[in-house]
Amino acid sequence: MFTRPRPERGYTLVEILVAASMALLLLGVVANLMVSSGRVSRKGMTKVYLQQRMNRLNFDLQRDLGLSAPQGVAVGETVPTPISVHRRVMETSTVTWEPKVIVYHVTGETLRRDEVELSPAPTGPFKPTSPGEWSPLLSDGDSSFLFEGLEEFEATLEANGLIRIKIALTSGSERLSTERLLRLRQGG
Repeated sequence: MFTRPRPERGYTLVEILVAASMALLLLGVVANLMVSSGRVSRKGMTKVYLQQRMNRLNFDLQRDLGLSAPQGVAVGETVPTPISVHRRVMETSTVTWEPKVIVYHVTGETLRRDEVELSPAPTGPFKPTSPGEWSPLLSDGDSSFLFEGLEEFEATLEANGLIRIKIALTSGSERLSTERLLRLRQGG
């Protein structure tokens, strides 16, 4: 007995084209989601990076300013504003001053923190008042740390031993700004 050959079952050209189009559409949607997700992730990482840098800068400023008194803190007259912090050393009942000053100043888009040795070592608080006293403090030498991407740095001495500091950092298209009011240690 002979069997009849069955017609071969396959896909038509139209079916293949429709399936390929659907697959390409689905791949496009998935690729778009991945690119968008990567962009959001990078943006989030940049924000975290800026926040970490801002926290570090705020911590260092608060520490340095907290170890001084209004008599040892000077704010320059230019914008961006340099800050000179002459820290106190507390030994039992006597107050002395360190033989160096901490200087925060801006060069281009970089905030620098320098420790400048004072010679001769002062017996009282050092507070630069004229451009001639500021000049040797604002060198671009060996800074203990640098903050790149600075957009704004402004400081203002306020009443009652307070200092207002405005800072803006940028990285790519991201920007983070803060304004803080810090208290200087009183006395001394």
